[in-house]
Amino acid sequence: MAGGKGRGATRHAARERAFEVLYSLCFQEAPDIDALEKAFRSRPDAKTDPAGVLAEGARQPEESHPDEPLSEPEGFDWELTKGVWKNTAGLDKIIEAHSRHWNMKRIGRIELTILRIAAYEITQTDTPPKAAIDEALKLTRTFAGDNAVSFVNGVLDALAKSQEQAS
Repeated sequence: MAGGKGRGATRHAARERAFEVLYSLCFQEAPDIDALEKAFRSRPDAKTDPAGVLAEGARQPEESHPDEPLSEPEGFDWELTKGVWKNTAGLDKIIEAHSRHWNMKRIGRIELTILRIAAYEITQTDTPPKAAIDEALKLTRTFAGDNAVSFVNGVLDALAKSQEQAS
């Protein structure tokens, strides 16, 4: 599994899965929770993770019955996906407030998706801000490249400092 061993590796992989689903929503929106679940379940690794084991919340095909409704997905990847999706407007306001002189329309979709995930973690979960920022920077290096790292770091650092001052 990407990112090393243990819980951190699992959470990193979950962040990658959430990123992939949320980024896909930049091109085809999910108007309701059912559409979001469908997008989440249809991602390429919905059945197995990179290590080849059953992903959190996924069912083996033979377990699926046409008359039985699927239960809501579970796991950190679903928590992030659903949380960011439900709070996108508020997260965008937070990002805009901390992105110093950047118009939201100028922020690339990849960077914006990563910023939304990290902003959600910093403001809505018990993830330590430093961990959320470090993970966002890893995602940025993987999906956006090194040129975007300083921008993402600057926005999230400003957000973390404002959260710290507010406490």
